[in-house]
Amino acid sequence: MLFCAIVSSCTTTTTSEKVIAKCFDYELTSSDIHDVVNENTSPGDSATIINNYIENWTKQMAVLAKAEQYLTEGQKDVTGELNEYRNSLIVYKYEQELIRQQLDTAISDEEIEKYYNERPQNFELKENLVKAFYLKVSKDAPKLNEVKKWLRSSKDEDRIALDEYCFQFGEDYILGDDDWMPSDGLLKKANIKTGNTQSYLKYNKYIETADSLHKFFVRINDYKLKGTTSPLEFEKENIKNLILNQSKLTLIKEMELDAIENAIKKNEIEVFE
Repeated sequence: MLFCAIVSSCTTTTTSEKVIAKCFDYELTSSDIHDVVNENTSPGDSATIINNYIENWTKQMAVLAKAEQYLTEGQKDVTGELNEYRNSLIVYKYEQELIRQQLDTAISDEEIEKYYNERPQNFELKENLVKAFYLKVSKDAPKLNEVKKWLRSSKDEDRIALDEYCFQFGEDYILGDDDWMPSDGLLKKANIKTGNTQSYLKYNKYIETADSLHKFFVRINDYKLKGTTSPLEFEKENIKNLILNQSKLTLIKEMELDAIENAIKKNEIEVFE
């Protein structure tokens, strides 16, 4: 978009506006840079932004002048391309306005589940997933034995204690252990190296590792292996976007058919031999 703005300002001015820069026969005026800087921008930043804009403009105009000299008049005639671009842009803006006004963006859980159940082949996992708790803490942090106990406990009060410990001492942690995540990212975070990730996930639930400065605690609550069907919870947002995109395409197709039918009905289409 910056290039478009520059090109639009690259004709020789015939007004009395202040000329900011000149390159060959092209002039950049004060009105051309009027909207370049936000009114809340500091004077120092404004000067930097304007200087960068002018520098970019001069480079573009130098290249444009060279292109003007090199190309033939026929090669420089871009009327067809400009008309095609204008037409495409107007249609696109109309489609976006139609979508904004008419598309129902509320997708129910029932719609998402129906889409998921009807297309299981589309949701084969390309990576291993886990639901897990993760904590990274300094080796010198207090109560590390308590952390081990809390991690293995199913009591609500121990979970509360563990969460509070993470807030106070954790350098990095994941508490949303009901959410699916790629296992590779978690294992990397926890300094876990394994030759066979799938086997590791099957046979390890509580994991403790360390490096020279930190201790890492992991509890694997659940896992899904590569090649199996991805969990619905993990795919919900993706499915919602797929449904919305399908609805957009349907709405646009209906608009196109309506436009054609309307033109035919009004005898506004003629094809000449």
